[in-house]
Formats: sequence, C-alpha cells, structure tokens
Amino acid sequence: MEWSLDDQGFYYNRFAAPSEEGSSMVGAGRSTGMNTAMSLHFHNLGSLQEFDELVFDYPEDDKAMFSAHVVDEGGCLCLYLRKGKFNQVWYKRTDTTPPPPPPAAGDATSVDSAARWGFTKLIDNYDAKWELITTEKREWLFFTNSGAPRYRIVAIDLDNPSPENWREVVPESEHTLGGGDYAHGGHCVDGKLILKYMNHVKDELHQYALDGTFECKIPLPELGVISAIHGERGHADLFFRFESFLTPPVIYRYIPSTQQLKVVLKTEIQGLDTSEYVIEQQFVRSKDGTDVPMFIVRPRELLFDGMSGAVLFGYGGFNVVKSITFDPLSLTLLQLLSMDGIEPGFWRAASTGNKTIVRGIYAIANIRGGGEYGRDWHAGGCKGEKQ
Repeated sequence: MEWSLDDQGFYYNRFAAPSEEGSSMVGAGRSTGMNTAMSLHFHNLGSLQEFDELVFDYPEDDKAMFSAHVVDEGGCLCLYLRKGKFNQVWYKRTDTTPPPPPPAAGDATSVDSAARWGFTKLIDNYDAKWELITTEKREWLFFTNSGAPRYRIVAIDLDNPSPENWREVVPESEHTLGGGDYAHGGHCVDGKLILKYMNHVKDELHQYALDGTFECKIPLPELGVISAIHGERGHADLFFRFESFLTPPVIYRYIPSTQQLKVVLKTEIQGLDTSEYVIEQQFVRSKDGTDVPMFIVRPRELLFDGMSGAVLFGYGGFNVVKSITFDPLSLTLLQLLSMDGIEPGFWRAASTGNKTIVRGIYAIANIRGGGEYGRDWHAGGCKGEKQ
C-alpha cells in the first residue's frame, strides 16, 4: 500500500476474485488454489471500493507481482514488477500526464501494458534487484546489484537511461551494502545518504553526501545488527533499531546535520545482567582456504584450553543472512551453564574456592550458501559446490 502525497487516498494491489463454481479458492480457510491476475488500484478516502480507479494490470503474465511508489514530490509513480528477488522499474508522470482511458473490452493483450497504461520502462529485465532511494530532478538514485554482487548506488538520468550513461555514486565495496538480497539498501534523510553495510556480518551505518562523498561512520555501541530504519528526505532525523547477542532491542535517533546519536527507547528486562559475557568474532579456514566467519558468545572467565563444551549453530542457504539477534534462549543456556552447583559433565568447570562454575560457549558459523558476502558466497554453498 502506498499513500498519495496529499494523504487523500492510497494505491493498493488486489487479485481477481475466485470463480464462483468449483474453484479451489472458494471456502474460507479451505483455499488450495493460487491468487492470480494482480491489479493496482487507487482508493479515495471516503468513497466506496467499487468506485476505485484501476491504475494498472498486466495480462501478459497473470502471476506477476508488482508494487507502486509515489516519488518526486508526488509528481511521479514508480512501479516495481518483481520476479523472485529481482525486478523491473517502470514510471510515469502523474502531475502533467492525464491517465489513459481504460482499455476497450477484448483488447487487453493487444498492446504492451506499459504503453497501455502510460508507463515508461526504465529497467526492462529481471537481471538484478533495483530499489529507488531518492530523486534529484531527472536523475534517480538506485540501490542495485547490477554489475555488483555486493551492491552499489547508481544514478540513472531519465533522459539518458541506457546503461552506458549510468553514473556510479557509491561503488561496490568489500562489504555488502544493505545487508543482502532481502534488505533495504539505503535512505535519503535531510539531503544525506545513510547506507547500511554488512561488514563481516556486523552492521554499520555510513553517511554520504548525495554526490557520493563519504562523510562519517555512525558509532554503534558494540557488535550488532540494525533494522527498522526509518527516515525520509524531508526529515531532519533518522530512527533505527539496534540489537546484539547481549543487548535487547534499542531504538536510536540519528541527526545527520550534527552527526548526533541518541537513545530513544530501551528494552528493559528485569534481572538481565550480561556483564560477565563477551561477544567475539573469529574466522575459521575452510579446506579450500576460504575464511568463514563465526560469532562466539562466552563468559569472560572462559579457560582457553580446548576443554569447554559448545553449542555450535551453522546455517547457509537460500541467500539468507544469519545475522546477530538478541536471543533469550541462548542467554538462558549460558546462564544455566554458569549456575553454581551444576555437575560439569561435558562442560568445562572452573573452580573458585568452594564453588564450581560451569562454563559453556554459544557459537554461530556463517557458512557459505547464505547472503553474507553477496552472490558468490551464496553460490559457493549450492549444489556441487557444497563441502
């Protein structure tokens, strides 16, 4: 759903109604069929849905998924047509061009849907992911993995949109911009680009000028992950959520003009004390020479003699990033293993006076197959590449 700039209505998608007789979609809670023939509509507040305007449909592919985004101060409608993780980008002016008349009955497939609904195809293939960050007059800034497996920021001039005219604003780096295929790439706040990077599976926030000049790295309290970033070009500040293995979610406010970071809201858990634990990251060399990152959460007093027991979790698949999260279950495990009087068994015991303290380790390995380092890292854990 996307609101109009004046908040008087919104764009939304809906599917064709199921057939009345014999359809596998008929019957609440008993649907076994597939929703098809998505269409885009505009609803004016206070009106009945039956009067909603049809804005776009795509009969060329009744399984196509798409979404609309109001950009350029409400003067343009941007359309993403998605297939898996990749998408096309179409657009049309809404402030100067009247909407085309609805297609006549029976000729819905006689002409390309872009032309039929007045859209221009900016990206007309499904070769990469494209996400619009902001617009600068006739130049649009995108987050994309086109030509950059770990993503980059590219500017496209609407008057000269061919690839040879694209301008690279922020080049691909050794670290993954955005944090993987399922993440948002960046935000424009108060005339600044705020970009999230995944540096060896740890999140960072960087601030850039709109011309791509690096300005600062936003300080974070510890190794952790950033999510729920919210900010717009006309806003003076940015809000985001931060958490780590040892820190429950915290909401921060960041002001780009002064580069100030402030805590807005902290999650308080009664009795939680993580001061005796530390988070580390180590790299383990695979048999083919590749360094695989691994997070370790352990007590500060751990004896490094190879005798401590450990719970090791490893996941690599579907281009998914196994990132840092605050997990009460793993903390409970560590706390139980550190209680007085428990028989050590498999776990390493450290004796202090008359007390026996059991010490254990919780570890997460970011093995190949995930999206921690882009497409190549994902492909390295697929099919015949598995080790």
